[in-house]
Amino acid sequence: MICDAEPSASSHQRVGAADQIQALADKLDGLCNRVADQVDAADRAIEAADRAIRRAHQLGLCHHQFAIGSIAIRRLYGPDGPSECLELTQAAVTTGFGCVAVTWSSDDYQEWQEAGEPHDGVSKRCAPLRDCSPTVRVALLSHIPDLLRTLLRGVERSLTSE
Repeated sequence: MICDAEPSASSHQRVGAADQIQALADKLDGLCNRVADQVDAADRAIEAADRAIRRAHQLGLCHHQFAIGSIAIRRLYGPDGPSECLELTQAAVTTGFGCVAVTWSSDDYQEWQEAGEPHDGVSKRCAPLRDCSPTVRVALLSHIPDLLRTLLRGVERSLTSE
């Protein structure tokens, strides 16, 4: 190998590119760590909520209660999905499933809205939130407190009416 006494301009560029790649990789790794921490916190909160909902249901404090939030995630379907539709996802809390994600096509969601039957057709679209992707769990987490408050109010009303 022949070495020049002075580094060439392309040698400086390679070192500069390597430094940039390392800095960008470090930044990406930092973002991944931050998201991983959010996922861990979301998982702990979802498990606590699911456990409390199951217990309330087992004690007979709530039967067939359901609270659904607003649309939280709007995204295009993948390459195999319909190009004219969006995939819509919202958080819900049910006594049957705990914390869930409800996923619709934009067409199905519009039909459901127009039908005026708030609970019909929803249960088949529910997926336990703990089984959803990490990004979905984190995105829907901020909607769960209001839904749990709704469920809690229903339980409190049922206790005062007995």
